[in-house]
Amino acid sequence: AINADGSYTLRIDSQWRPPFLMYAEGWVNNKHLRLLSCFDLEPGELETNVNTTPATTAIVESAMGATAEEIDPLAVPIPPIDTVEQIQAHVEGTLRELFEVIGLPPDFNLFAGVIDEVGSPSDQIFDALSFDTDDNNHVVVADANDGSQQVVVDPNDPIEDVPQAMLDSVSGTNDALTQIRNIMEGYFEMYQGGLRPGLDELNSALRPNLAAGFLNSGYGVEDFITILADSDNSGP
Repeated sequence: AINADGSYTLRIDSQWRPPFLMYAEGWVNNKHLRLLSCFDLEPGELETNVNTTPATTAIVESAMGATAEEIDPLAVPIPPIDTVEQIQAHVEGTLRELFEVIGLPPDFNLFAGVIDEVGSPSDQIFDALSFDTDDNNHVVVADANDGSQQVVVDPNDPIEDVPQAMLDSVSGTNDALTQIRNIMEGYFEMYQGGLRPGLDELNSALRPNLAAGFLNSGYGVEDFITILADSDNSGP
């Protein structure tokens, strides 16, 4: 069963034996996406929490040496769990400072950590960061707003600190995402209340939620609010 917020429950046949490879696929903005995850169960363990996200996908891709689109989940062998866990531990160790920037505990588990409501740090991490693999099957984590700010995770190399420039960049992206959410929440609240806000109302309601360098780009807050007001006045 899949809920509206993306959470799900999955009942496994009692005759199946772990570990398991999981996948989810569909079309988003006319692009086919396949997400991967995998998990094991300890003897006697009957339930567990499993995330299927771009982060788990990149880690499983790295362990399997192929991209999700190249992998036929129904035909390939299950990736070695110890390999997945080694790569996962290296990725999480590398990202511990970025987790803190986004508001997550430094020991957040990408596969099993609970993902909370929209806008929470455990949700926003997948908007603030992008996850992929390179030609060497290494996990690449980048600022979702600036792909030049990235770190390549090689599980055979010692864990290194994320460069300060990337920490600063992701911090700006994370702040911008929070601003956008606050803006749109305020914007829709006005409409739900039956108000069709003009420029003065938008400035009064939205301006306190916006930093001077909106969207981490220096884009003018006043210009953005004016665009919203003009858009509102252009039609119903």
